[in-house]
Amino acid sequence: TADPGRFVEIYSPSLAGKTITTPNVFLTRWTNANADPTASSAFELTGKTIGADGFFVACTVDQGTKYTVGMCDAFLSTNGPADSNGDDKIGIVVGNASQSGISTGDLLILDIYGTVASEISSEEFENGHAERKFSVIEGKASFNVSDWIITSGDFSITTPRSWAGDTDEPTSAPTPLPTPTPEPTPEPTLTPEPTPE
Repeated sequence: TADPGRFVEIYSPSLAGKTITTPNVFLTRWTNANADPTASSAFELTGKTIGADGFFVACTVDQGTKYTVGMCDAFLSTNGPADSNGDDKIGIVVGNASQSGISTGDLLILDIYGTVASEISSEEFENGHAERKFSVIEGKASFNVSDWIITSGDFSITTPRSWAGDTDEPTSAPTPLPTPTPEPTPEPTLTPEPTPE
């Protein structure tokens, strides 16, 4: 989200309550149309624990008064991954993203929002928010704008640990057809043999 309370929300129900143990997993940011990430603001996720609700929420350091206790799992510096105004790219990568001079080619991208080294207006959530659609159930190394609900200038949904992406979930599951009950196989009728005299 971008203003009034900036944060990045990671949702991984399969890791709920678990600690990220893979080395050098970072949340990082490509500022504006930069081809390489901003190393000084990379945030290491290795060693961090996903909440029991499946969320890990990184808020900007100055947002502590905007949210109730427990909504944010970490507070990141200004100009970092959680402090985008909506025209930056945010990603989860493997590799030392905090190393000075790091390039995009040195990193394994696990998931990303935005097209690196470009500024495309349809991807920007300036003064608004972007949330992945309910139908997209795993991270992607390449950004596809159709996977997201993107809103500019609307702060109506800016509460951490509340995924608005499920608004495109079907309102009800289809009713399953009843399983037919097989007819029992009739037992053959035995004709009694005559008793010899």
